[in-house]
Amino acid sequence: MPSGLSGGEPDTSSGTSSGTREQWRAGDSFLSMWRELAPIGRHADSGGYRRYAWSPADLDCRAWFRAQAGARGLAYETDRNGNQWAWLGDPRAGDAVVTGSHLDSVPDGGAFDGPLGVVSSFAALDELHRRGVEFTRPLAITNFGDEEGARFGLACVGSRLAAGQLAVADAHRLRDG
Repeated sequence: MPSGLSGGEPDTSSGTSSGTREQWRAGDSFLSMWRELAPIGRHADSGGYRRYAWSPADLDCRAWFRAQAGARGLAYETDRNGNQWAWLGDPRAGDAVVTGSHLDSVPDGGAFDGPLGVVSSFAALDELHRRGVEFTRPLAITNFGDEEGARFGLACVGSRLAAGQLAVADAHRLRDG
């Protein structure tokens, strides 16, 4: 079983499973995470989001992702494509379960596109942990970089690179604007 999880019946009186570490959050994790993330990149005039890949707002979102991984004791890494990974268990141990989404946005994008998948993934992991679920495979939560294509004109760059569907040389030819 990956570190950080324990078996047995959850201790619902404290909102956490028996044997848990302090960094695991209680059942209201979705709302608290959403409150932290919601103001980042919100445009004052339009109310929409401008979290363009690699912009200051996107970098703030990426720092938020890394902090969420750290708060749970998850192993954190950024791959050579700029995708962020938060791992529970050893990623080399075999068939991993991967969940997540992206945190960047289109111009004046909505609040839930992309970030909902990332926040929900962390919240789901928190709930499974609270229930004492044991994992038999590694689990990763990911934030794919530059999925919306708002800056470089091609959507899903991070996930395409990760899946081998975009050659690195082609990605290098993309231009800002």
